[in-house]
Amino acid sequence: MGEPAKTILMSAEELRAMIREELARAAPSTPDEWMGPEEVAKMLNVKRGTIPALVSREALPCYRPGKSYTFRRPEVEAWILKRSTKPGAKPRGKLRMLRGE
Repeated sequence: MGEPAKTILMSAEELRAMIREELARAAPSTPDEWMGPEEVAKMLNVKRGTIPALVSREALPCYRPGKSYTFRRPEVEAWILKRSTKPGAKPRGKLRMLRGE
């Protein structure tokens, strides 16, 4: 027989940090993780024209080699997780769509 299960208590933020660390460790950076604005817009269920506003106003992480935006999938997913799970946060404008409000 095995040992009985143990109960571990941690805050939601500690759990999110642990999940982020495990995801980063499990998914090393590869070229297919890069996305264009169209893919990010589809992922967020917003129009393509909303992406620059999310970058400037909402700190959506991006890289800008030249005139176009480029995004790393893990960074966008982490941004969504942070924005969608922040306790007491009231989404503005298009961000309501992220939470289904």
